[in-house]
Amino acid sequence: MNKTPSTTKIILGVSGLIIVIMSGNLSKFRYFNNIEIYIYVFFLIVGILLVLPLVVNLFKSKSNNKNKL
Repeated sequence: MNKTPSTTKIILGVSGLIIVIMSGNLSKFRYFNNIEIYIYVFFLIVGILLVLPLVVNLFKSKSNNKNKL
């Protein structure tokens, strides 16, 4: 239980950064070269893949806590 608040803060921070970067870059998309778009999408997918397991683990830990009660 001690680790869950810090992990949620990290997830919220990372997702917030991704949203800020996305909103900042969406207006510039028409100026991007194709290569830059692919690099940006690649990093976005990597970020999502890194965040998803943490979210899944959080939900699993919450369901385990409910089962203990």
